[in-house]
Amino acid sequence: VFALSLLINGANSFVLFTHSVMYDAVDFVDNRNIKLPTFCSTSGCHVYVAEVSADFAANLKIVTRTIVMENNDLRTISSQYQKNGAKAPGILHPLPAGEDYFIENSNDSATSSLMTVFIVSMTAPNIGSSAILDGAQTVPVADSLPARILTIIDNQLSTIAIAPANIPNSVVMRTTGFDNADGKADNCNYVLDTKSSGKPFPGVKQQLINTQIITLMFDSVDNVAIERGTLLTWNFWLDDTPFTGFVTSAGHVGCSKAVDNDELYSIETLRSGNFYPDTFYYINSKEVPMNVHFDWDLNTPPTFPVTLTSNDQNTTFYGMNHSQRSSDTSNIQFIKILWERLNTGTFMARFTTEPLAKATG
Repeated sequence: VFALSLLINGANSFVLFTHSVMYDAVDFVDNRNIKLPTFCSTSGCHVYVAEVSADFAANLKIVTRTIVMENNDLRTISSQYQKNGAKAPGILHPLPAGEDYFIENSNDSATSSLMTVFIVSMTAPNIGSSAILDGAQTVPVADSLPARILTIIDNQLSTIAIAPANIPNSVVMRTTGFDNADGKADNCNYVLDTKSSGKPFPGVKQQLINTQIITLMFDSVDNVAIERGTLLTWNFWLDDTPFTGFVTSAGHVGCSKAVDNDELYSIETLRSGNFYPDTFYYINSKEVPMNVHFDWDLNTPPTFPVTLTSNDQNTTFYGMNHSQRSSDTSNIQFIKILWERLNTGTFMARFTTEPLAKATG
């Protein structure tokens, strides 16, 4: 019921949640008209599109059978911002309830472009206490954030870091929209939690974001400095201080909604032409050896496991239905994580490092 991606019209990419849906350019290559989910008809919707200049997006328009709309193409919608830097809901106003909505495609079926579309019900959780930011724009620098819950969408893979602060704050990150900021609507796991409520904010060192949407839920909007960048490397370069981070397969969502109940490892995951065929990360500590603890969230079959390599030793990880595992790697300076991408499946691992004595030559 919740997840029809990859089942309708063959090679679709879209991910359907209880209160929202995400589309990628892949969804529009061979589909002339895509009907928006029922919740847009019953409750109305907001439409957000990561900034895109391609003509391909201009030829994708939101239409109904009865209402004539202006400024309804996805390129125009992608360029709309509020004064605080957050993205404005599409078409200058929400899609009202009571209509069936479609995305009409007048492109040549052979053309495509990088594109991220996030459409969310007007009755979704956090609809009035969140903001959408665009990775193509500089994150607003102000006395406070536009909202305590921020969803960042981007057509490019990116990095994110948050500066430490002397005032109490905490942040939880999930690779979903704001409707799943707390993970409750679709049972979505978190990728990072600073666990610092009531304490001075420790910040978040640079993370490698292997997907096109991420939501940050803060305790406070005050004195938060977010730094975004373009993802240029799959390396974590660590020093002699502890590090908390995460790795994911491309397009990982982390919600417990099966795409196809007959396909054991087919779990919700965003698919895009922007993703690399395989997933690989390198955790490097040139200065000091370290102990590393991993907490794994696995939807990978034994025939296509995640492989962790350290000290020339390979360890494989696999499991179904968000199988939870923990592992520890001791006294090492280099770890490689590799997953040969399967058509279905996904994984995530949170990790923490404990630097040891200075390396000696």
